[in-house]
Amino acid sequence: MDFFASNVTMILLAVVGIGLIVLEMFLPGIGLPGISGLIMLLAAIGLVWRAYGAVWGIVACLAVIALVTAAIVISLKSAKNGRLSRSALFLKQTPDSAQQEEKKKASLVGREGVTQTPLRPSGIILLDGERKSVVTEGEFLDAGKPVRIIHVNGSRIVVEPVSK
Repeated sequence: MDFFASNVTMILLAVVGIGLIVLEMFLPGIGLPGISGLIMLLAAIGLVWRAYGAVWGIVACLAVIALVTAAIVISLKSAKNGRLSRSALFLKQTPDSAQQEEKKKASLVGREGVTQTPLRPSGIILLDGERKSVVTEGEFLDAGKPVRIIHVNGSRIVVEPVSK
């Protein structure tokens, strides 16, 4: 018990540092948790090195590498199949929702809208009160012109001018 009491700072730095690095994998952003975790791990290794010498510092460094690797592997497996996969942290796309999205995109073909911005060759159209980002096949169109959707490829909606 005396060992843990005298080394509680090193242990807390290592545990929190590993937790922050794992958290960084699942949170999009600027990397603040990962950088903070790395700094904490380096501080823990530095404290061990200073208190117990180079040999134990190297052992601590290897232990931290092993623990971080194990934590990442376990969290990724959990994210794929375990408790973490059922978390609200992950967005899931079921085959049904993917098929519905494809049908929705396919239903846009042939519909007509009006350009909100000039298409040079990309811009915005208004389609049933909803703004859509579109492209032409190379021609430039002014704002306020009627257009027809000729095909949809992924998120790319291609339009052509409607001739009256």
